[in-house]
Amino acid sequence: MQLGLKLPGNVQTRNFVCMASVQPLPVIISITSIKLKGPFAFFPFSWRAFRVVQALQRTSCKEFRKHGIWTTHYTMTLWASEQDMNDFVRSKAHLEAMKASSRFAEEIWLHTYEGTTLPAWPEAIRLLKQGRLLTYG
Repeated sequence: MQLGLKLPGNVQTRNFVCMASVQPLPVIISITSIKLKGPFAFFPFSWRAFRVVQALQRTSCKEFRKHGIWTTHYTMTLWASEQDMNDFVRSKAHLEAMKASSRFAEEIWLHTYEGTTLPAWPEAIRLLKQGRLLTYG
């Protein structure tokens, strides 16, 4: 393509393509699921989940997604560091929810790993099975 520019005779032009790719920094990804004991467990769970999400919004969490309906729910969070994630896990709202979970949860799956982005939901649900299972009687 001609742009119609006239350059002085002593100016050299070069064409180049930058091929450098920037690799995203690794982050901590946490995926969880909770299966409730039954439909009536939804109400106490919802109250606790609401409080936990409020607490999460006051953290340095980089990204948060939730998915689920009625008795099965999933979350994904993305953290800059394991310390940031652990600070949230030890927050008052999260600790209270974990203590109360035995009253309304049948099982909870947890999986934390290092990655670059949150996965799509089908992949996240598959990855959960590589994690830790907590069951309540």
